[in-house]
Amino acid sequence: MTSRLLPFLLLGLLLLSCTSAPARGGSGAAVAGERVLVASAEGKVFALDVGARSRGLPFPAPGEWAFPEKGSAGAIYAAPLAQGERVYVASYQGQLSALDGATGKALGDKALFTGEEVVGAPVLEGGVLYLASGSKLFALNPLTGQPLWPKPFQAGNRIWGSPVVAGETIYLGSLDHHIYALSAKDGSVIWEYTAGGAIASGLTHGEGGLFFSAFDGLYALEAETGSLRWHLPSRSWFWGRPLFWQGKVFAGSQEGRLYGLDARTGKQLWEPVPTGGTFNFAPALGEGVLLIGSDRVYALDPEGGQLLWARELGAPVAGDLVAVEGVAYVQAKNQTLFALKAKGGEVLWSFSLDR
Repeated sequence: MTSRLLPFLLLGLLLLSCTSAPARGGSGAAVAGERVLVASAEGKVFALDVGARSRGLPFPAPGEWAFPEKGSAGAIYAAPLAQGERVYVASYQGQLSALDGATGKALGDKALFTGEEVVGAPVLEGGVLYLASGSKLFALNPLTGQPLWPKPFQAGNRIWGSPVVAGETIYLGSLDHHIYALSAKDGSVIWEYTAGGAIASGLTHGEGGLFFSAFDGLYALEAETGSLRWHLPSRSWFWGRPLFWQGKVFAGSQEGRLYGLDARTGKQLWEPVPTGGTFNFAPALGEGVLLIGSDRVYALDPEGGQLLWARELGAPVAGDLVAVEGVAYVQAKNQTLFALKAKGGEVLWSFSLDR
């Protein structure tokens, strides 16, 4: 086992353990209009106004808030979900809270849902809130938290990624090495596929294909049938959710190499790009630039794989990247959220989450 793999194996053991040692969270960002939502390593969720942060105004500026105001909501790995006037926050301790999006105040006097640990972000689609908790997938009423299926779907091991909803089908992966296609109506299994390794993140759906990372490589399946389209084997784990863009798939491995592949054939588009860190989080695309986080943020030309720039953040990246209107938002392990210009990597603003 390489020294690069060891920290992430230890992370997995921490998440799976039944000890009372507190887990440290930290999520990727979510963008809702002119606001950015993110959870800190200490279990506090922030809603930040892009304009206020660009001008360096004191926090909280109008429209900004932190939840909870005092203390911690527990370890949070899942990015907050903003829908309409609500924000949903899911913790590793198994609680799903609904917040007033304008004020950050909890709606109701108790959690919307309480279950086992949550790692992947909830998904709201077609008026149904889908949440993976422990080894189960729940379909919930987003207003009341009441279950909408006769019983939750039960996988053979924990589900750490967010489900993907495409029409009447839900796709998800599990640490049990399986990919499942479920009926959105009742959670019944349409098909399942067995990979050669655990699946620790969400899937990506695009142009009839399902793309996912596993501990034995990168996979593509036919979404309708679950048949294998291609498999890129690897001695190193693939962890983060792949990115699909214009018939191409991009993903990084734990050995610190970034891959670009043809989504239909799996043919590598360019030689894997080596970096100085490990890739555990989903890449993003902004202004035609491929962005991915590791020991720093790397920007590449998605067509040819050429490195365009690299930006150090003072600590490794701590969550998925998200890019909106040419700006990439990323949290580093020094509890700082950065806004970077996709073209050039200029730091537009940063915000300390350690408060």
